This record gives sequence, C-alpha cells and structure tokens, in this order.
Amino acid sequence: MTALVDRLKSETAQIALDLGRRFRGLGKDERGVSAVEFAMLLPLMMSLYLGAVEVSQGIGADRKVTLTARTVADLVSQVSSIDNSGMTNSLNAGTKVMAPFPSANLKVVVSA
Repeated sequence: MTALVDRLKSETAQIALDLGRRFRGLGKDERGVSAVEFAMLLPLMMSLYLGAVEVSQGIGADRKVTLTARTVADLVSQVSSIDNSGMTNSLNAGTKVMAPFPSANLKVVVSA
C-alpha cells in the first residue's frame, strides 16, 4: 500500500511539474497572436469599410439629385412656354440623369 501511495505521489508531482512547464511555455508562445489580433480587428475594419461604402453612396446620390434639379431647371428655362409633353420630356430627362439610383420617389416642382 505504501508503494502505491509513493507511486501516486511521484506521478502527481511529475504531472504538476509538466503542467508548470506548459503554463510557463504558454507565456512565451506567440504562434496564435496574429490570429487573435485579426479576430479583434476584423469587426472594426469591416465597419470602417462598409461605412465608407455607404457614405460614398450617399454622396453620389446627393450629387445626382443636385444634377437632376439643375438639368430639369435648365431644360424648362430654355423655352418661353411649355406644354404637358415638354414637361413630361424634361421630367423623363431628370429620371435618366438620376440613374443608377431609383427615381420612384423623385419629386420635382417647377414653378414660374
């Protein structure tokens, strides 16, 4: 019985020694550092990228709206009197200028 207890104590001491070496080695191990850094930075970088894409889409849409308003104003101001077909043609030109953005909600008010 004493031999068994001694053997268990020595095996337990050996396991504790091996665990201590492994834990000390973990502090020096740098194999997974880049993967951890990538996992931490990926959400931030994706947010920045998608945010930049959305902002550029918004700026492009704003420019298209301004250009559409100028185009319709220029077309309407070139004639002294305009009828329904002329106004329809001017508004259709505004729709074409707005492409590739949707023009379903586009509203143009022309007043004299």
